[in-house]
Amino acid sequence: MSLKIFSHASFKISCSALWSVSWHPFRNELACCGSEKIIYLLLFDQDNKLVKTINFGEKHTKTIRSSFFTKDIVVAWSPSGDYIAAASFDSTVSVYFVDSDYTIDCVSIIEGHENEVKCVAWDASNTFLATC
Repeated sequence: MSLKIFSHASFKISCSALWSVSWHPFRNELACCGSEKIIYLLLFDQDNKLVKTINFGEKHTKTIRSSFFTKDIVVAWSPSGDYIAAASFDSTVSVYFVDSDYTIDCVSIIEGHENEVKCVAWDASNTFLATC
């Protein structure tokens, strides 16, 4: 079996480099973050055209801890599509609930790493996070 990969489109959503992207498991939505340390959500239509970009750092400042703006480097959608885990330079992983109106709320902060967290991944049951 052969796999063909090609560039479909490119988007400028940030003034700096992106470090991580994660597709929503059921919807045409892409979470991403980078050196600006803000989580963005890109919404696409059925024809894969970008229709909306949400900057969680600007729009949702009341529901996010202030540390949200200064640390996130890697994002991962949960298998259920309800949560985004964000690994961080500050040695933590934050878990955010994303509701249907695209409001996010920090529901958990995982601490205990001795150094920055460079990767985060959910298990298939939406129960466990693996980090390193």
